Amino acid sequence: MLGRTGDKASNINRNLYTMGKIAMKYVLLSADNRPSVYLVPDVVVDKLEKYCIDFCNIIRGSFDETDFIKYLNKIFPDNPPQFIETLNRAWYSIKHKKVNYENVPEKYQNSAWFNF
Repeated sequence: MLGRTGDKASNINRNLYTMGKIAMKYVLLSADNRPSVYLVPDVVVDKLEKYCIDFCNIIRGSFDETDFIKYLNKIFPDNPPQFIETLNRAWYSIKHKKVNYENVPEKYQNSAWFNF
């Protein structure tokens, strides 16, 4: 289930960093639990749902966001995603199938969020 996508996430440049030759952006990933923040290549954020769905179709079975990061490491070996932190007070509502940005730090407020 995708949280904030494309429009806001891709238009907010303050979450953009350059590492090597590829721009990186924050993304929040979770698996019905507390989200983890990663810096990933901006192309991933711009097409986050597509990358996540492709991953789910390939893996099938039990997995979480750390498995997705391993998958991205294979696609972007020269610019691998970087773990930043786990947000202890943010959450994904399974019941309402939506994300709660209320307790997400301001610097991540406009970041895309995918829940596996």
